[in-house]
Amino acid sequence: MSTEAKKAAVRQYLESEFSGFAVEGGREASDGIHRFTISQGDSTHYALIAEEFLESHSLEEIGEKLRNFLLAEHLKEMSTTPVLVTNIGLSLEYD
Repeated sequence: MSTEAKKAAVRQYLESEFSGFAVEGGREASDGIHRFTISQGDSTHYALIAEEFLESHSLEEIGEKLRNFLLAEHLKEMSTTPVLVTNIGLSLEYD
């Protein structure tokens, strides 16, 4: 399955969890991270999705994995602090 389709699955998850918010981004940077910005008014959240996460999971698994990791809850709690999604879970540390 293509990376574009998997990024669309991440976007769909984020849009369903952040109703009324604009979800932008998802393009790959040179560091293997896909960046998503979720914003509405003064509220902005940042999800960083590791390329390895997308490569390791099927299209059907992505939304379920993100729900199991409680990504939306962590994004809402951390406000503007970026949350990184990897194969082992979530992290606030990113180099």
